Formats: sequence, structure tokens, C-alpha cells
Amino acid sequence: MKKKLLALVLFIVPVAVILAQVPPPPTQGDEDAGTPGASGTPIDQYIMILFGLAILLAVYRFWYLKRQQA
Repeated sequence: MKKKLLALVLFIVPVAVILAQVPPPPTQGDEDAGTPGASGTPIDQYIMILFGLAILLAVYRFWYLKRQQA
């Protein structure tokens, strides 16, 4: 259990550091760069949703493997 917790913490800390960086200033020519789905930012607006889905998938996978071993 401690190994799983350590692996989870070692995964979350680098992601938190990446998300804590200051974003670059927007360009003057592209009005649409900050909106979701814009061509300039393909996944920037949805990174937290993807991160949450990854955590849910990992929790489900651990639960499924633990259930198979029992």
C-alpha cells in the first residue's frame, strides 16, 4: 500500500508543478487563443478534465485487479 501511495504522490507532484507555471502572454493577432477548442490551445483548457479521468481510470484499475485477486 505504501508503494502505491508513493507512486501516486510522485505522479501528482510533477503534474502540479507543471500546472503551477505562469502562462505566457497571449499573442496580439489571435483573438480566439484563450477559448476552449481554439486552434492555438488544443488541450490547455481541458487538462484538468483529462487529469481527473486518468485518476478515475487508475482507481478503477486498482479496484478491478484487487477484486480479481480475491
